[in-house]
Amino acid sequence: MAVLLTALSAQAYDFQSGDLYYKITSDSTVEVAYLSKSSDNYQGLTTATIPATVPYDGTTYSVTSIGYRAF
Repeated sequence: MAVLLTALSAQAYDFQSGDLYYKITSDSTVEVAYLSKSSDNYQGLTTATIPATVPYDGTTYSVTSIGYRAF
């Protein structure tokens, strides 16, 4: 069980769109997410435009927040 939980927590996002990664937070919302527990989150990214909405897998999600330690 501990191995399964560790594997699940290793990926902190659900999908990528453009330069950003997103975590689904409800049926209609997402937050900008961190990539992993590594220190290279968004390394080299100097600017980011966070959209109001982002499409993924047939659903358009509202971007409602920036996740903890995303940048």
